[in-house]
Formats: sequence, structure tokens, C-alpha cells
Amino acid sequence: MVISVELRTEIIFLHGRGLTHADIAQSCGVSVSTVKRWIARYYRTGSTQVLSKSGRPRCTTAETDAQIVQLAQGEGHPNARAVCDHAMLANS
Repeated sequence: MVISVELRTEIIFLHGRGLTHADIAQSCGVSVSTVKRWIARYYRTGSTQVLSKSGRPRCTTAETDAQIVQLAQGEGHPNARAVCDHAMLANS
């Protein structure tokens, strides 16, 4: 379940007013663990916004992705080497 920014802000507001985690959860219609998670995140980051996830950067372009999908949907069942070879030849 995705919690809206407004609901996250409400959780923080109610916490600031002194309500218990259980009271906040009941008032907002979420679990106590959700209330605890968003309060902890707020104190850690100072925000109720969802932060962008870090991770490995993309290594293919949208064009290469489209070529891979086209190849995969074609005849036969290409293996990873065939897909890679095809993509490299098409981008050369």
C-alpha cells in the first residue's frame, strides 16, 4: 500500500501532538509498524517525501532495450550472448 505524502505528514503531525503510535495508526487507517517507520524516517531525513533510490545506473539505452525486446519476441529463444552480440552489432 502506498502512503500519500499528505497521510505521512498527518502521521508526523499527530505524533507531534503527542498521540501514541496505536492512536495514530487507528486514526490514519494504517498499521502501527507503518506509523513507526514513517516517524523514524522523518527524524532520520527531516522529510515525508520518498527519497530517490540509489542503485546501479542503467547500462543500456532505450533504443538498445527496444532492440532486446524485439529480438526476444522474435523467432526462437535467443540466449544472452546472442542478444548481446545483436545489440552490439546494431549499435556499431
